[in-house]
Amino acid sequence: MQLVFLPLGFTLLIDCLAWALFHVIAGYVAWRTPDARLSADKGVFRFRKWENQEGFYRKVLRIHRWKGFFPEAGGFFPGGFSKKHMASRQPDYMERFVRETRRGELSHWLSMLPAPLFFLWNDWRIGIGMLVYALVVNLPFIAINRFNRRRLQEALRMAGNRQGPASRRKARAL
Repeated sequence: MQLVFLPLGFTLLIDCLAWALFHVIAGYVAWRTPDARLSADKGVFRFRKWENQEGFYRKVLRIHRWKGFFPEAGGFFPGGFSKKHMASRQPDYMERFVRETRRGELSHWLSMLPAPLFFLWNDWRIGIGMLVYALVVNLPFIAINRFNRRRLQEALRMAGNRQGPASRRKARAL
């Protein structure tokens, strides 16, 4: 329900500034989220049955064909982690990469939360447009992070299976 009525040009400027602010705040909150909260696929990070392996992302969305065209801002904040390219195949690095996909996904979920606020100063039609914007801009990044996380987890699982039983016991003891 629109409570504030402003000229259209000014409203659109506020919309752009608000989205920029909301995206930065969401990124900051995700960046400050402790690693321990991002250590497992719980809550929104849990994979659903329809996300079986890579089938949905690879065969339905064909994500592997277009994900490279999207920007990656994981390194935006100091000490951040860029997920554009995999720098190592070491298990510790890959486990951190998995955790950072959750952080990236969290950032985009958080970015969508303020979308209903746009109804406060926009006509309802523009408010609907802002909801659509939130989905169109954030869902592809969520999908990319989930696709990459699933692939990395599978690579880590396969690497663990290649180790002999003695080295797996030794790795678990550490």
